[in-house]
Amino acid sequence: MGGAIWRITAMRQGNVMVRQPKSSEGVNLDEGRILPNRLLLFDGECWLCSRLLQFVLKRDKRKRFYFAPLQSERGHMLKNRAHLPPGEDSMIYFRSGKCLSKSTAVLYVLRDLGGIWTFFFLLMAVPAPVRDAMYAFVARHRYRWFKARTSCPLPVEEKDRFLTS
Repeated sequence: MGGAIWRITAMRQGNVMVRQPKSSEGVNLDEGRILPNRLLLFDGECWLCSRLLQFVLKRDKRKRFYFAPLQSERGHMLKNRAHLPPGEDSMIYFRSGKCLSKSTAVLYVLRDLGGIWTFFFLLMAVPAPVRDAMYAFVARHRYRWFKARTSCPLPVEEKDRFLTS
């Protein structure tokens, strides 16, 4: 699914309704859990993803981003709730009730960081299949080009921004 944007909608499982958030509140999932407005799911075993995570953490001065490894319980639950295709292991960005993936997720993350990084959002003019083909090429070779990790070290001072369970 190219340039994928999925909207989290009403879900049948357990009669749980996920709605669009108002202003800065999160999306209510279930059991009182709230999905932050900016949640980035990342591959915790990928060096490149780890570097992107460090990049975002360093530049997110307002601490608006939250993070969860794709391999975590929360990551699996969110992928299932958003009805993502099986095997979807790209970077996934939940932004104000929308689920974005692949190149679209990267460009929205850069936009939301603000500053000079917003200029990269101009790449949205490139058709999604072209952007996602480039994204897929890097994703396919990332373990060969970069080191694979068994885990991604989480910065202690930012641990409250990581949702792991």
